[in-house]
Amino acid sequence: MPGHIRELLSSRANSHFRLAVLRALSGEYILPKLVLNMTFFIQSLNTRLYAEVHESKKEPGTAVVMGRFTGLKNQQWSYRRTMIESALNGLVMDIEKGGQRIVMAKPTEEATQKWFFDDDCTVRNRVEHKVLDVPKTARDNGAAVEVHEKDKDRESQKFRIQPTNEL
Repeated sequence: MPGHIRELLSSRANSHFRLAVLRALSGEYILPKLVLNMTFFIQSLNTRLYAEVHESKKEPGTAVVMGRFTGLKNQQWSYRRTMIESALNGLVMDIEKGGQRIVMAKPTEEATQKWFFDDDCTVRNRVEHKVLDVPKTARDNGAAVEVHEKDKDRESQKFRIQPTNEL
């Protein structure tokens, strides 16, 4: 990864630069393909836990939960065609049919699989306009990731994108 892109994504970089990268990942700006194809972790700013595919299961319908950092494939994600894809199984984050839980699904380009990284550190669904949330600010390993109405004061809805090569 070029040094200037790595610096943009580093935790030491100016917040405006990080914001530009997040906007690029969400499709608001265009950055080199290299950035769009990077692998990253999704960390809760509230609990410091990481989004992961529950128990490293590879089947569609498996829940996305929060867990302590392991660095394993079930915590690694990439952003492709506005979908958040797991490095573990190639499945993407989706809103469970008729529910609020985030589950893994085969990529179908459905609106419930489209995500945007907003400048307030939320991860917003394209059509539902709901954001990722860890309900009731659960701090336990295995806490479910869900979608809820955006609330700018709700810390449980704020996440940090951390490139895998930075840890």
